[in-house]
Amino acid sequence: MKTKLLFTVSLILLIAIFGIREHDKRIAELEQTIRDREKQIETLKEEKAELQVVVDEVDAAEAAIKAVNPDILPEESHALAIRQVAKAHKYGIPRELITYRDWSEADLRWLDLNRKGPCGEHSTAQVWRPTFRVLRPTGDYNDMDQVYDAGTQYLADCYRMAQKWKPNADKKEVYRLTLAFYNAGMSHKPDNALYKARVHVRRVDGILVKAERLGVV
Repeated sequence: MKTKLLFTVSLILLIAIFGIREHDKRIAELEQTIRDREKQIETLKEEKAELQVVVDEVDAAEAAIKAVNPDILPEESHALAIRQVAKAHKYGIPRELITYRDWSEADLRWLDLNRKGPCGEHSTAQVWRPTFRVLRPTGDYNDMDQVYDAGTQYLADCYRMAQKWKPNADKKEVYRLTLAFYNAGMSHKPDNALYKARVHVRRVDGILVKAERLGVV
């Protein structure tokens, strides 16, 4: 009888211990789940903050476009603003520089797909066909997105070249030289580029003044 009782008590204790261990295990699993969820929440908060920064950048770009072209269609200003911000992030250059480029080259118009330059350049970025072929050997020169992307890649190259030549200059001077290289070509030294692109540079100077007056970019 006593042996049977001890066996029963032992069995009950084992079941209790097993239950406690399973309970502790379940608690540990729940605690880990909570920690994982907390990390996910923090990640989502960070992603939301990053997205908000991008939304604010698009809003600023669109405000600049509308300030220059008050009659522009909403879908056109929004489409161009999104592209400017996306390319700025892709190529690591200031968004406002892209706005200045689009302003000086094509009056900040995106839907005017028939816009042609004196040498046949087209798209908002006004990219010359030979330049496009160097940057996109197998690309479609009639695809405005491809042309705009290639043009912004070239703008980034011009910007970094201008920074090398003018490491201590203020940003407007760097932008001015960047857009001179963009118009005249990066094979020139700064003074030659500014001279060769002098008509375009005068337009850029006027744009920089107007942008400051309008309080945009």
